[in-house]
Amino acid sequence: MWSGNHVLIGGDFNVEPTDSKLNPMYSPEHSGGSGIFNEADTNGFSRTGGGVGSGYNEYTGGCIHWPCGYRANDWKPTGKIDYIFLSRYDFTGYYGDATYALRSDHTPLWAWANYE
Repeated sequence: MWSGNHVLIGGDFNVEPTDSKLNPMYSPEHSGGSGIFNEADTNGFSRTGGGVGSGYNEYTGGCIHWPCGYRANDWKPTGKIDYIFLSRYDFTGYYGDATYALRSDHTPLWAWANYE
């Protein structure tokens, strides 16, 4: 079914990495996963840990004051809700990182990967 297709899915899923709603996305290498995807911004298939400035499972959504983006420096995210998923058999050497966006309730998330 997936043969010959390189699949990348990115977006705002509005749930934390440990939420069971993401189990169908995560590959079995991730705890509880039953899908075919690996997440770019993870560490050793971990769905826990990380956070602000960690380099993996970085926080990408929310802000410290409401409404988000109303004041400068409100961009500090409070949880990870944005993801870049890569089909596990097609991509290697992947890496993800969250940067920051002034006056936004989401931080930009980017990924780098090789495909086979």
